[in-house]
Amino acid sequence: MLRNLESISFLGFLALVGWGSCFLRLRKAQKALLTCLKRKDILEMMKEKQPHADKKCLPCEGLVDPSPADEVKRRLGNLPLWKLSEDGTKISRGFVAKNFQAALDWINTAGHIAELNGHHPDLHITQYRNVCVTLWTHSVGGLTENDFLLAEQLDTVAPVKYSPKWLKEHPEARHTTAK
Repeated sequence: MLRNLESISFLGFLALVGWGSCFLRLRKAQKALLTCLKRKDILEMMKEKQPHADKKCLPCEGLVDPSPADEVKRRLGNLPLWKLSEDGTKISRGFVAKNFQAALDWINTAGHIAELNGHHPDLHITQYRNVCVTLWTHSVGGLTENDFLLAEQLDTVAPVKYSPKWLKEHPEARHTTAK
């Protein structure tokens, strides 16, 4: 992969030193290739870190019922970083990233994972490094297997560079810390 990235950088350099008319097209191709490489890396990480990485969210299109309360409670027990909403229809997770770039990196990785699954959470950055993700199945107005599957994937595949202070206050998050 490093060879690919070096080639991309070299092409960008050539565009800067005199191939100005090609610069925009080159930058778009470079961005598309980097996005493709990132998705490939995420898929590889998912296979390495998860025994059930082949399992993906299933399209429900409103054809399934929301999970019963006892099932939600049982599944949430395996997700210590996630909280159930007051009305019991959503789960969310929040944290303070080390800096803005760390927050943005996590949001981008989470977005790629969600897109690969075809299941799209609400993702927010506030106050430049406070991150919040909320999951529920919009078409059924509640929680389904897809929400818990995506939450597990976000916890195991999307590494976080936490704020050291926040991590001290939330030691349960250590297993999702970026190296």
